[in-house]
Amino acid sequence: MRRLLGAAMIATLLAGCSGTSDTPARPANVSGMDPCGLLSDQERTDLHLRVERQTEDGHRRSCVFLTTKLLDNPRESRMGTLELTVRDSAAPNRVTDAKRVAETYRRERSARLTTTSLDGREIHHVGPAHPIGCRLLFQVNATSSLEASPMTTPQGPDCAFPDLTRLLSAKLPAPDPAPARADRDRPIDVLALDPCTLISTDRKASMRLGDGKPFTSVSRSCQYHTRTATPGSLEFVYVTISTSGAKGTSGEKPATRAVNERTAYEERKSGAGTNSTSDCEYRLEVTAATSVHVKGKVLGPDNLEPACVAAAGLAADIEPKLPLIAT
Repeated sequence: MRRLLGAAMIATLLAGCSGTSDTPARPANVSGMDPCGLLSDQERTDLHLRVERQTEDGHRRSCVFLTTKLLDNPRESRMGTLELTVRDSAAPNRVTDAKRVAETYRRERSARLTTTSLDGREIHHVGPAHPIGCRLLFQVNATSSLEASPMTTPQGPDCAFPDLTRLLSAKLPAPDPAPARADRDRPIDVLALDPCTLISTDRKASMRLGDGKPFTSVSRSCQYHTRTATPGSLEFVYVTISTSGAKGTSGEKPATRAVNERTAYEERKSGAGTNSTSDCEYRLEVTAATSVHVKGKVLGPDNLEPACVAAAGLAADIEPKLPLIAT
């Protein structure tokens, strides 16, 4: 009997030393991380969530979870939706670290920002704020992060999700405290820019734009008028600081262009008749809620190409004066 007990103890000790564990090892980085796989089947069951959809857009991968308790007591507090977004990019003009993405939300939504630490990882709590609700930004390193967007039903007064926070933090690579790269003297807040100062003096002279005229309708803009009356010539230029994202509405399908490694969306419109204009606009992305639009208007129909050449050249001139991209 003693011999059997001794053998059992030795087997137990050997199993403990074998290195096997029910807890999966932390990944080395987020490059291959599937946001839908951050919650196991059992964890989704415990949280009453199911996968609704998954999207990928260059530097970011997202997964949206929906509650499975829609038919339960509507007064019961529960997580109605959860979106997990992995950001990962080393592009020189893009922000993907948790701190600066969180600061972008705070600045644009006038949201409360609180930073806590969990096992050496910084976690930035944003909100609650309309219309973004609550956001949790998890530090990974200078070029990657995880964002969690939980939404309670009914809407809670704060963003306290301690169990979810600890659960997700344990699934991420160990945090790297190395600081994010500098902004290279770029401005921080696009909404603080003056649209009449973004085109260089040399560019204005070469295009005969003259002095810009500021005006505000929905957004702040600057209008340049060349005073030309020649069909096929550039008549107007507009530079606008927009409080909406560059992609536009969901129904639009604008062409995608690259301007100094920044994504821009090109929209073309041509009128009919000799007194009409051909319009081409480049919408430069800045954040999910802001963008800078550059529009060229050429006299006469069927002159979209020269309008787009003008807009593209101006966009390239303006791009280095814009903040780093945080989408």
